Amino acid sequence: MIPSLQINSNAALMEKMEEENVVLSTVADGFLQESSSYLHLSFRGISTVVFQRTTVLIMLLLFQSLSQFILEMYEELISHHVIIPMFLTMLVGAGGNAGNQSTVRCITGLATREFRQEDYLLVLRKEIACGLISSSLLTLVGFARVYYFYGAQFYSTIAVSLSLFCIIVISTLLGTTLPFFFKFVGIRKEHAAPCIQVLMDITGVFITCFLCSHTIPKSEGRADSLNTGKKSA
Repeated sequence: MIPSLQINSNAALMEKMEEENVVLSTVADGFLQESSSYLHLSFRGISTVVFQRTTVLIMLLLFQSLSQFILEMYEELISHHVIIPMFLTMLVGAGGNAGNQSTVRCITGLATREFRQEDYLLVLRKEIACGLISSSLLTLVGFARVYYFYGAQFYSTIAVSLSLFCIIVISTLLGTTLPFFFKFVGIRKEHAAPCIQVLMDITGVFITCFLCSHTIPKSEGRADSLNTGKKSA
């Protein structure tokens, strides 16, 4: 009885290994075929690549310009608290980088068949756990960075640090979701990488302005920012 069970388990294992080899060879053949067709230097090949890329870039450009309306909504806040634009690029950049890490990991997993569509919740759970830890560590570093130069503006430092934490957590969530969503709706999952960057630029600007408007008191104004900057200089 035991030898027969062992034979059956070995046979099942061999079948599974053969299926995995077939999948890997199929993926490799697809990559080779796509790369070989890409290397053909012809007008049609170049125009196709340019059209595909330009279409996506134009859409992302127009979508990213929506940050104009967010900045106009909080124009008075930004004019009174210059610490916000000083660290805005740091905040949205951190969100884009963190989201891009999750996006690239999911794209790679889906391309190599390591992840299946139904594994989304499992992948999301792990990425969120990693994102919470990473955001906590980065928030400590960001707080120290802002406090060192603008320690007199304590509420502003808290607002920037809180914005950094929220941006990184949300970017991890969106960065994990986009590749699975694109594959589900039939869009090439590779487009998720530039999309998460643009999406986090807009989302990061809104989160920063929103949290700063509800955290920083009006007493911490432009004069305090300039005086603090002069002292640090």
